[in-house]
Amino acid sequence: MADVRAFFAAYYAPSNATLALAGDIDVLQAKQLIERYFGSLPARPRPERRHFTTPPLAAADRVSVEEPVSLAKVTLAWVVPPAFSPEEAAIELGTHVLGAGKASRLYRDLVVSGLAASVDTWLDDNELASVVGIDAMVSSGVPVEKVERALEQTLSRLASDGPSASELARAKKGIFVNLASSLQLLNSGGGEGGRAGTLQKLNHYLGDPGRLPAEMQHLAAVGASDVQKAVRDYLPVDRRLTVITLPKSEPAAGGAR
Repeated sequence: MADVRAFFAAYYAPSNATLALAGDIDVLQAKQLIERYFGSLPARPRPERRHFTTPPLAAADRVSVEEPVSLAKVTLAWVVPPAFSPEEAAIELGTHVLGAGKASRLYRDLVVSGLAASVDTWLDDNELASVVGIDAMVSSGVPVEKVERALEQTLSRLASDGPSASELARAKKGIFVNLASSLQLLNSGGGEGGRAGTLQKLNHYLGDPGRLPAEMQHLAAVGASDVQKAVRDYLPVDRRLTVITLPKSEPAAGGAR
């Protein structure tokens, strides 16, 4: 409990917080309400912002679990550089080329072929490190090993050949469309989306809530070779976490109830 109290005292301080207000507000009234509800919080020194480096996985790791599900699932995951690092844009574009929509490589290679019922890629970007993941729901009757090999083959081809011009353009357009859709909302995505969430995230990570145009220009300038290098360096098939989710075995007939 002493550790919890010390952590709270160090980091849960007004000097370490950012308050974002967005919408049709009266600025003077808003400031008065802020003073009313937050002004009594005791002032404390701003804690030192510590910096850590989270290395990628040094080797492959594997976990199998049984769950009460009807279909098996293969999940691959990698530790990649943190949010707003120079490599993030290329990594994000790589995840889109791999698994965003029905024109993506993994959809064509796994879903269209009947190996998987669905496939999805995601990027969870954070301050100390980010995580890239691929989820493939295995089609009924298909061996899990066959789906895993297909995932590896698709990743290896992208790492060796890079995306085509049309794939790269489609990925960039998809990211821009997602951003435009998010900015139509005042707030979304657990506080990290919408206009308020986007401004807050840019301020938290970069200290510049007006940085969005520059970030979009950086993403637009990423080339096919940058994506190829990001996939080769950060999504290697031999340095990943693999989680296999299997349907839980039925209890034997006549067993204990």
